[in-house]
This record gives sequence, C-alpha cells and structure tokens, in this order.
Amino acid sequence: MYGSRVRGDYEPESDYDFIILFKNDYSVAEENKLAGIIIKIELKYDIFIDYHPMTMKELKRNPVFYDQVVNKGIYYEAAA
Repeated sequence: MYGSRVRGDYEPESDYDFIILFKNDYSVAEENKLAGIIIKIELKYDIFIDYHPMTMKELKRNPVFYDQVVNKGIYYEAAA
C-alpha cells in the first residue's frame, strides 16, 4: 500500500492505493479474478481501491511506483 493513506495526508474520500505483486507473469484470468475481489471489497466497505497488478520486474521498470512502494509504502504479503 502506498499513497496518501500511508503518508497520513488523506481525505475521508481518498482512495486506497495498492501495487499487487505477482511472483511470475500473470494471466488475464488471474487479473479478472483480482478485479472481482477488489470490487467486492469496495462494495462491502464503501471505498475506492486504485490497484496496479504487476511483477517485480515490471515494478522495477517504473521508477515512480518503485519509489512509492519500496521507499514509502507498507508491504503486506498474502499466501497464494
């Protein structure tokens, strides 16, 4: 998780920003499954989640996300 919620400068209507890291390349089916889970969470808690699925390789190629996640973010790990 990264962004205003982590920094503490969020507004009540601010979204929750997540990078969802996959160990390996991910399929469209996995991305669709993730989208379904995100929608359920958004509806249950009346929040908006801005998420970006990617591999570590993709993250390292994006310096803006990499800095936000590695240097300023909070890391959560989930079991597969």
